[in-house]
Amino acid sequence: MSGDGRWLVIDVALTVAPGFSGVALVDLERRTYEEIAEVFVQDVDIDADGSTVVFIADGDVQRYRRGVGLDAVTTDGTWTGAARLTADGRYVLAQSEAPPAAEDLPAYRRIDLETGAQELVGMDQDGGLRGGSIPSISDDGNWVAFRTGAAKSVLTTANIGVLRRVEGPVADEARVVDIDYATLSPFSDNSLARLVTAANGAISITPIEGQYVEGAATTMTPVLDDGEVVISLSVDPDDEGYWLFTDRGRVIPVGHDEHYGDLEGVALNGPVINSVATPSGEGYYLVAQDGGVFAFGDADFFGSMGGIPLNAPMAGMLRAGDGYLLFAFDGGTFAFGDADFFGSLGGQDLPAPIVAVALRPDGDQYLLADRDGRVYRFDR
Repeated sequence: MSGDGRWLVIDVALTVAPGFSGVALVDLERRTYEEIAEVFVQDVDIDADGSTVVFIADGDVQRYRRGVGLDAVTTDGTWTGAARLTADGRYVLAQSEAPPAAEDLPAYRRIDLETGAQELVGMDQDGGLRGGSIPSISDDGNWVAFRTGAAKSVLTTANIGVLRRVEGPVADEARVVDIDYATLSPFSDNSLARLVTAANGAISITPIEGQYVEGAATTMTPVLDDGEVVISLSVDPDDEGYWLFTDRGRVIPVGHDEHYGDLEGVALNGPVINSVATPSGEGYYLVAQDGGVFAFGDADFFGSMGGIPLNAPMAGMLRAGDGYLLFAFDGGTFAFGDADFFGSLGGQDLPAPIVAVALRPDGDQYLLADRDGRVYRFDR
């Protein structure tokens, strides 16, 4: 029913219209009705003044506007479940199986009916709503809630996940920022799983081997401030969960992981660009773009480049021995503690910036990779 109590949208066979079964809009003041669509739908929703109705039929979000008619908001055939509409009729919340939904798990998206833009706001690991649960969206469209069915998830109460919309273009939110492998006992029964996180913190957990415990993992999107993005993921070596790290220095523990502190509320000279967990899983490092290093828990601090002029911002960090290495976008390499220094690209005219680094398990080699896929090797 509309907020003013005048309009009612229904999706059952109407006894007042023999032979018609579908969606209809009833004017309770005038005691009249209008047939919208002769389709079967799971659920329908209406805005505050009764001017807009939304529902999902034949795999797409459909919209009806009084005085305008029916039109398809989406056309890719990937939408499922129920659609929820904000009071002003601007935003729709619904599930889609389109990428970046992983392994056919429907992803919750918020659609702006004025611009057509879509924003990924979360995923349901079970592949759909459980217990007949229907998602909800606030009047202003900035908050959504849905039942995840997840045993371990960020910000849940009785399996209800509450998520805040993240500002920014969809492509930026949905881009993958980190990947890791682990046997996560809180999420699977001693099985190897692949974890992928996006900039908005949405986690995709895919079983690789062993017995996967259905419904025990989560793809919840954490609550982020406007403009805040997740920059990395670190798995607890003891298989007790993982941490998400944001560009503002916040640390979000998931599973059984402890929170050893973060930089929330600290004025930073540059955004946090990387994080590394300690081998014990009882601490972690955060690295800022200006080279500042911040140690928490049992992470030992050996120094940083904070306050030192750099030719290029920092690109990443590696733990090496009883120390660590910092790498800049221009290939500059800086060793701290007893980390071995094998060479650097600093001062060279590189064709593309360095975006990834890796250390060989025996510590005798590190690799730097640029944006175009070139790999530079440095050995003992």
